[in-house]
Amino acid sequence: MRIGKKPALLFLIIVMALLSMVIGTKAIDSVARRCEQAQELTITALGSYDSTDVIFDRTSVSDNFAKSDDSVLSAIRDGCRESARTNDFWAETRETEPDASSASADESGILHDIKDVRDTVNGLLFTAKKLPYVFVGGNTLGISIDSQGVTVIGISEITTAKGKCCPALEAGIEIGDVITKINGEPIKNTKQINDLANMNNGESLQIGFLRRGEAKSTELSPKLDITQNKYRLGIWVKEGSSGIGTLTFVTQEGEFGCLGHPIIDTESGEICKISGGSLYFATITGIVKGEVGKAGELKGSFTGERIGAVEKNNDFGVYGILSDDFYKTAQKLQVADIDEVKTGKAEILCTLDGAQVKSYEIEIVKAAKQPMQRDKGLVIRVTDDELLSKTNGIVQGMSGSPIIQNGKLIGAVTHVFVNDPSRGFGIYARWMYENAVE
Repeated sequence: MRIGKKPALLFLIIVMALLSMVIGTKAIDSVARRCEQAQELTITALGSYDSTDVIFDRTSVSDNFAKSDDSVLSAIRDGCRESARTNDFWAETRETEPDASSASADESGILHDIKDVRDTVNGLLFTAKKLPYVFVGGNTLGISIDSQGVTVIGISEITTAKGKCCPALEAGIEIGDVITKINGEPIKNTKQINDLANMNNGESLQIGFLRRGEAKSTELSPKLDITQNKYRLGIWVKEGSSGIGTLTFVTQEGEFGCLGHPIIDTESGEICKISGGSLYFATITGIVKGEVGKAGELKGSFTGERIGAVEKNNDFGVYGILSDDFYKTAQKLQVADIDEVKTGKAEILCTLDGAQVKSYEIEIVKAAKQPMQRDKGLVIRVTDDELLSKTNGIVQGMSGSPIIQNGKLIGAVTHVFVNDPSRGFGIYARWMYENAVE
């Protein structure tokens, strides 16, 4: 029997189409399976991991996806979502502590180097990391910072032979300005200003200063104050700042994080620009309870020698290096990732009596899912009867108190609600850790 050309051609097209579908399906299944195998290899290489701990490096995945065919891309995405059992494929890379047998450790057995384990399938890069373990604080600290310049807190008149005047006002200096340089010389304290004013016998000085963070400059001519027989600028200034706060954690290398919020210049309302600073032990000598409309405070005093250097003051706290190893006897906990933090019971560590660190019960009321570094990610409420009886809740000086949940360091206390001292804000520990080791 003879078959016509057209039916034969049609039959051939149908057969080819069916073969393409079968081959395509097998190819996609193969890619998805290889995706799962790669994750299994990664888990095996790292040690004991729950599959939810395997997250992928976003940049690497994005770069490779841009080069992939849409159909293969879809299969890989679906396969990875299924095998990783996570709803967010684009999640931040997590860091997790593997078993001691699967990575190198120091003599103490503590794994502190963040290491990547990678496996590539058709150009797709998978990365898994471990979260760090840190020494948890709760100790009260004395913090002294050296400012980057001096802050103008007042403008004053000078009595000269020709009458009263104010050189600073005439030069355009305002309260809240931070004087950083005079004639190109960095300014750190009041003595420098007085010395420079009198060294030039009234000659004009080039003043460099910051106003709300913006660099400015002006010329100022000191005037001879006949009541003191000294040249003066007509300003009152404040140098540096000091106070007490709470230690949040210390890394294996001695890098510390505390407060969880910046030290603010009370005159300008800006974050203090610092050139350095010192850390001291402190002891609590009294407590002022918080009230509705008025924050309470811990009263304390610095004790002993300098125990560390302050290097950084930013939106997420105060950071630096400890020179004393007292922290090595403290409890070691893993820093929790953001999505591990849940609403419900938790505890804080702080010092209310002398130098004794103690645990108190709180509740996590809200835990925001922050994809990047931000403050106030946690809303907390004090539920501990003893803490409420002593302070009415959260008071100044408790900033930096570690927050612990399910055996992990999840955050630090940072703010109190003025209208309800039993409630306040906290910052995620992960953000603080990242700032400490930057």
